[in-house]
Amino acid sequence: MSAMDKITPFSQYTYEICKSRFSSEKAAQIYSQRHLFSKKNKREQNCIRQALASTSKQSLILDLPCGTGRISYFLYELGFRVTGADYSVHMIEEANKQLHVSDISFEQQDIMSIRHPDHTFQAAVCNRLFHHYPAAETRRAALKELMRVTDGPIIVSFFNSLSLSACFSKVKNFLKNKKPIDRVPISFYTFKKDIEACGLKIDGSYYCRFGISPQTYLKLVKK
Repeated sequence: MSAMDKITPFSQYTYEICKSRFSSEKAAQIYSQRHLFSKKNKREQNCIRQALASTSKQSLILDLPCGTGRISYFLYELGFRVTGADYSVHMIEEANKQLHVSDISFEQQDIMSIRHPDHTFQAAVCNRLFHHYPAAETRRAALKELMRVTDGPIIVSFFNSLSLSACFSKVKNFLKNKKPIDRVPISFYTFKKDIEACGLKIDGSYYCRFGISPQTYLKLVKK
């Protein structure tokens, strides 16, 4: 039984929307070039590099969701062994087209039911996922599953509501009388409660553009 079998219909609905959004060949082809040569990519890489600075080289790291491998290859360049995983088989197929090194592997995985034993990985990176989960129970289910398979730090990103970009989006949605269920910013305090409820604590915070961009990274460790 997966974690999603135990939560509310709303959470299941938003979770399925997230999966279906990226589960096509066209989505994978577009995603393979998205952010790849952008300043945003460099800022994200810098946050992840800082968060993993104390993690031993050659550690086995889970990159989930890996998309088409953008962060997986970056982690390899930092000196880690990498398992890239994504729910979308099309993303995995696209990632495998670029595969040319033995220290990276790609596989289809669902973050709510990862098919690996406990303590398989020395660290995990979960990039650009939690802003697709507006419900706390979905975020907590994903965090618990990452914690189960990981001994070391878990690096996660989320959209921080205390940023200019997030505030602008909130005003725009208010004016349009729209309540988004995807790409939803949340407060640092809200996510901190999710983290602590899972038996984790924050060991570092990293910002793509502090106060401007909502994209925020946290280094989580077990209490």
